[in-house]
Amino acid sequence: MTITLSTLRNRIGARLQDASFQSVSVSNINDVINQSLRHYKYFRFWFNDNESDITLPQGTPGQPSVVPNIPSDFLQELPQGGLSILYANIYFPLEKRSSMVFDSENVGAIGLPYMYVYRAQQFEVYYLPNIAYTLKFRYIKDYADLVNDTDTNDFLTFADKLIYYDSLMRIFGEFKQDEKMESYYGQKAADEFETVTRRTSSLVATGTLVLNSNLLS
Repeated sequence: MTITLSTLRNRIGARLQDASFQSVSVSNINDVINQSLRHYKYFRFWFNDNESDITLPQGTPGQPSVVPNIPSDFLQELPQGGLSILYANIYFPLEKRSSMVFDSENVGAIGLPYMYVYRAQQFEVYYLPNIAYTLKFRYIKDYADLVNDTDTNDFLTFADKLIYYDSLMRIFGEFKQDEKMESYYGQKAADEFETVTRRTSSLVATGTLVLNSNLLS
């Protein structure tokens, strides 16, 4: 069965014993579901990472070497092995630097890149590539808000209970001011998060990526 925005919202309405959405409106429930999705999409699970092969062009002295063609669904590169050069069937991981450190090490030399920085909404690498390289770009996928009743995504396919329980926690906390039920569903969401995380660890043996971000809500 495909879980959609409408499916999940109706489940929530049934649990609230409010199938006609009188106590909490449809628009508010949709917003709460999307709040939950915006929070959990910053964690790495087995279903929300991806990779892309990007041709990194030969560098031009005096100009930054910018990574082209970043995938449109990019949210965050993986913290380890996110950017690697594939050359002669060997992977050479690039190390992430702060903007200040990147600039201090960048003296315009040419060779096999060994580091990168993210700034001004783009990635730069250094050394300046001496040839065109294949860049293996591994990242966490972004997800747009669910808008239409038939909208769905990977979270509703593989972790619908996580979004369901977290949404109920938010509803009881924000709309019903019921601390007991908020705590109950908060624990259910925590248990489900642990279940999804455990499955992720068993499949990819890496766990999750947690970001400190003011985008989390």
